[in-house]
Amino acid sequence: MILLLPNRDFDLVYGIFLIVIGITIFVRRDAKAKIHQGTPQERLLLEIGTGLFVGFIASFFGIGGGIVLVPIMLVFFGETAHAVAATSAFVVMLTSPAGVIAHAFYGDFDAWLAAPLALGGFAGGSVGARLARQLHARHLSILMAVMLFVAALALVLKHVI
Repeated sequence: MILLLPNRDFDLVYGIFLIVIGITIFVRRDAKAKIHQGTPQERLLLEIGTGLFVGFIASFFGIGGGIVLVPIMLVFFGETAHAVAATSAFVVMLTSPAGVIAHAFYGDFDAWLAAPLALGGFAGGSVGARLARQLHARHLSILMAVMLFVAALALVLKHVI
């Protein structure tokens, strides 16, 4: 990825992406979800297309994919914030190996960094899931939007400071 886009530009694009997703989640925090109406075949095609899009974005940015999948499931599939959190975690667990294998093939994978991060993520994931159950869906959405804004700000400040 660095070969295609300089670090500064990558961080700018990713920061804008995070802000757009954060705004989407924040604006829709109280909205009733509109479930896609159509045939089961149309819904299946929409879900597969969403998976292709999420897989591309996840590998492009080197993210888990849930950050893209969450607002899509909230806005287009009519899922609750709690169901979205669990579903996206499951989907990311199953789809992330494709991105890992591709990046490893190009020599971008650092197993010595990944192993302790994965162990910490495993522990943090179980604690986070328990805490999320105690939050109202509206508060969970607001917290997610704030975290996205903070991450985007950190990307910008990295190049300013």
